Amino acid sequence: DGSDLQPGSLFSITVTGLGGVGQAGQLIPVFSSGEGIGNVVLFCQGNERNAGQWQGVDVNQSLVLLMCNTERLEADTTYNITFDVINPQETQPSPSVRVTIAGSVTLPMVEMDTPGTALFGI
Repeated sequence: DGSDLQPGSLFSITVTGLGGVGQAGQLIPVFSSGEGIGNVVLFCQGNERNAGQWQGVDVNQSLVLLMCNTERLEADTTYNITFDVINPQETQPSPSVRVTIAGSVTLPMVEMDTPGTALFGI
């Protein structure tokens, strides 16, 4: 609606479809930047800042990002969220990766865009 998402407006982003790349409960570094504002800390897991957490196992695995309760998102700003995964050794088709947002802001599940393919279709 064009207004900032204020501190305390908790929401989560869940990324599904990346099965087999993390261990349930494992925290991974997650970095964020906003267009025109540079690097920002948006996601926390407990006291860990810049962190997301793997949940589930195998094909049902997802990465959950919880917005820090002290941070805010500026309206009309594009944010980039980055994290690294290590693909399994086995050849596999490119997964169908989906993202959803829930909480004080909601976004129905959408499929991530996968322009082009790399070695082994990943």
